[in-house]
Amino acid sequence: MTKDYKKELIRKIAREGMVLLKNENNALPLKKAEKVAAFGSTFYFCIKGGGGSGDMLGILPVHPAEAMKNTDVILDKAVVEFYEKTNAERYESELRYFNRICDWANNVAWTSNIEEPELSDELIESAAKLNDKAIINIARSSGENTDVTLKEGDFYLTQKELSMIERVCKNFKSVILLINSQGVIDTSFIEKYNFDAILYTSMGGSEMGNAVADILTGAESPSGKLASTWAPIEAYPTNEAFSELSIPYKEGLYVGYRYFDSFGIEPTYRFGFGLSYTDFSIDFTDCTLDGTKVTVKTMVKNVGDVAGKEVVQLYMSEPQGELNKVYQQLVGFQKTKVLNPSEETEVAIEFDLRNFAAYRESTAEYILEKGVYTLRLGNSSVNTKICARITLDNTAVTYKTVNRCAPEKPIELIKPDKTDNQSGEEYVNLAKLSISAGDIATEIAPQPEVPQELAKGEFCTLEQVRNGEKTIEEFVSQFSDEQLADILNGVTADTINAVNIGVTSRSVPGAAGETWFSKEYKIPPCVNADGPTGIRLNGHVSDVNKIPPAYELADSMSAFPVATCIANTWNIELPRLMAEVVSDDMSRAKLSGWLAPAMNIHRNPLCGRNFEYFSEDPLITGEMAAAVVLGTQNNPDGTPSGHYATVKHFAANNAEIHRLESDSVVSERALREIYLRGFEIAIKKAKPLALMNSYNKINGMYAADSYDLNTGILRAEWGFDGCVMTDWCTWNTAFLMPKAGCDLVMPGLKNKDYLEGIRDGRISRADAQKCAVNVLTLVLRTTK
Repeated sequence: MTKDYKKELIRKIAREGMVLLKNENNALPLKKAEKVAAFGSTFYFCIKGGGGSGDMLGILPVHPAEAMKNTDVILDKAVVEFYEKTNAERYESELRYFNRICDWANNVAWTSNIEEPELSDELIESAAKLNDKAIINIARSSGENTDVTLKEGDFYLTQKELSMIERVCKNFKSVILLINSQGVIDTSFIEKYNFDAILYTSMGGSEMGNAVADILTGAESPSGKLASTWAPIEAYPTNEAFSELSIPYKEGLYVGYRYFDSFGIEPTYRFGFGLSYTDFSIDFTDCTLDGTKVTVKTMVKNVGDVAGKEVVQLYMSEPQGELNKVYQQLVGFQKTKVLNPSEETEVAIEFDLRNFAAYRESTAEYILEKGVYTLRLGNSSVNTKICARITLDNTAVTYKTVNRCAPEKPIELIKPDKTDNQSGEEYVNLAKLSISAGDIATEIAPQPEVPQELAKGEFCTLEQVRNGEKTIEEFVSQFSDEQLADILNGVTADTINAVNIGVTSRSVPGAAGETWFSKEYKIPPCVNADGPTGIRLNGHVSDVNKIPPAYELADSMSAFPVATCIANTWNIELPRLMAEVVSDDMSRAKLSGWLAPAMNIHRNPLCGRNFEYFSEDPLITGEMAAAVVLGTQNNPDGTPSGHYATVKHFAANNAEIHRLESDSVVSERALREIYLRGFEIAIKKAKPLALMNSYNKINGMYAADSYDLNTGILRAEWGFDGCVMTDWCTWNTAFLMPKAGCDLVMPGLKNKDYLEGIRDGRISRADAQKCAVNVLTLVLRTTK
């Protein structure tokens, strides 16, 4: 793949992930030769992504001011010179960070947001006389191991920022606000000032500035939609004990738009919302049923004046019965191709009712309750019309299992008053369909397999397994207790400490870690690198290992937009194409695995790693993650790439500050329907070869120690046949993980505990062998 192709793809994703939140008085797009004064340091030095393992070190982005110089828009020279001068010192200090000075201990690099310089009234007033419009850029970042705080300069704007906004809005007739942030920030100031346009630019990777310029100038029409709701922080039901050691998930299913819709609370910006420079009509044409599979067809037409894309969204309201139901949930979506003015296209959205069955905890069953299932079609969660009503004659059980990961005692959940979720404006050609419970089969969850100890085998090599001469079980059967302990622990670099915890590979400088390898048994290392915005190689390790090319290799990787930006595209083709580029980068770096995609739910805006995650909605999360996995593990022609993706962090990892010891206290129903469902979609649809457990506990049990989670649900119910690994330097229990189904400790360090456990029986040899089979199967699948 060429550098130009990679750059253009990054730019395209960043463009499609930007969301136009407001556009009045024809403020955007900017016109040819229009004079504009751009305020805000981050218009000249933007934030391309968040910090921690999700950062791309050493890669600087194209900044918006830099990109705008290549357009027909005229930026005010005096304002440009002011920011270039005041930013000079910042450039010098930030370049040190971007060249891989990574302070894990203090997180200084990614929690410190940019301080605005003092703007004189004279500069603003002079610019107002010479220019047609003003741009104000506000930016925020966040990062791993820390959460966003309710302080000025973090979630809230600083006094300098507010002063800048107030004075610019006072002097300019037309002001455009750009929000370059990791996600939701405080927007209370928006109501006080009459911005003509608001563009959420997110964090768009290395080509961010060019993408911003494309949208501002109208080279491309915005087509992004919010994949998470924006609201005042006090409106979220998930604030209680958000950063405590024990976090009660009292909101249950009512996360994001499910909460705001069900409780009748108006947020600042709705889920699925986003404007364009053109307009579209969405006309429902047909709804059909094939068993429990539903197909909704619609015609989408560009009824405006410029080319653009639309996102068709389908929601379902379920009957209120024995179990509480949210007002509606997303069941399907599709983004159109570029439509020219007056051009139309047919869009068909398919989904299976079974996939949206509610989980009844009392009987450990997924059920579709009798009643009417109302389908709502539109282009945001609030802008819909009812297109179909499907009547189920009786309650049907779709899946029978056993209770897993249940809390020790019932959780007192919030509940809305039972409201009517079946009414609303209808299409004139409303479809009325019916389905019988007797036609819906009940599936029974498979029981987990019980591993059996392998009899001591003869010497053989992994090459013989690869050639079909031996089975993987025969290969594993020969290993001693010491060797099993080593296989189940990653291999750390010669130097590991709190600063370079995520760069522990010996084989590829700057990579995150690798599996045990042996020349005698012809086992190559499986080397992985962090993500999810690209292959993160930390070049500062080259100082330690005295391998200068590590800098060049790290700097040559592709830096993509953050996951939140990708989700805002609502275009599942783009993350697949992104992952194909990442796979190409992996080949150049001689890597086997990528520690991505990250797919935890946006439970609360304050989570420091929300930028690494896709959405508050499990369907978008699962579909986007599946696309990333498919693009990573498969070549464009469908053949295996020899690489693996690692879906993470499994599961209910929704806060950072106490992540090594926090306990997510969550109902089994909410866990299954919200926090596990995205993983289930990705695993069933894309078959990732690896999965990473989260640090936290779930209802008192560490995720990597949980048999229910890793064996009962992941392997037995979902059919996962890959390798499960810990997050780096976890606090989990060595004697529980092998039986639980967590195969691999990364980056290692528990070899002694494992050896003692195998020898004294706390770790059964059968469990250790089973984990070794999974680890070495991953090596077989992704190395030569």
